Amino acid sequence: METSTHLCTAALRIHSQSMSIASISKYLQAEPSESFEKGSSVSRRVDHSRVREESIWIFDSSGETLEDCLAQLMQFLETKRSTTLPHFFDWKLDIFCGLRSPSSQPSLAISARMLSRLAAFPIDLLVDFIPT
Repeated sequence: METSTHLCTAALRIHSQSMSIASISKYLQAEPSESFEKGSSVSRRVDHSRVREESIWIFDSSGETLEDCLAQLMQFLETKRSTTLPHFFDWKLDIFCGLRSPSSQPSLAISARMLSRLAAFPIDLLVDFIPT
């Protein structure tokens, strides 16, 4: 995810051990914000012998709140439901969120409606608080 002035950044990540980035993009009919191909080097700077064991297709969002970020990603995913469902057996989905917070004890709230939308997919949610 890129550095942002937004309070929240989030990324939908699709991991696949058998499909290329081009194949995932074809099924989703969308291009990723960022991607990493299976077999590519894990690091661009050191230890080029370590390679990725899976392709990772990433779609970014940003907003003022976690709900804003999640809503953008869920809207994208929900519109792709018919094309993506056949591939869930191979795809591992997660949403990685970064929340900027000046608090030493940050907290977050996710509405029941958003939890329901997330629960409709086999998706993990990861949240990282970033001190400001």
